[in-house]
Amino acid sequence: MLITLSQIKNTSLDFVMTFKINIFGDMSHVNYVNAIMLEINGMTDSIYESLMDEENLELQDNIQNLIKILKDLQKSHESL
Repeated sequence: MLITLSQIKNTSLDFVMTFKINIFGDMSHVNYVNAIMLEINGMTDSIYESLMDEENLELQDNIQNLIKILKDLQKSHESL
């Protein structure tokens, strides 16, 4: 089998493009997961502070916000 230089170059470019697409796909997934977890961690920090300060109204608001975030996350992944 005779493989020309242009065939090797095209094959290499295809590999590089596929590799780049996979990396960017993985990075956007990582960014998505990090953003969700940052939001959840922020809410749990707020819940902790409300508990420590004994601010019951703020605690209830923070709990409801966390529940909404978790329900939205669950709903967005039901069909996956």
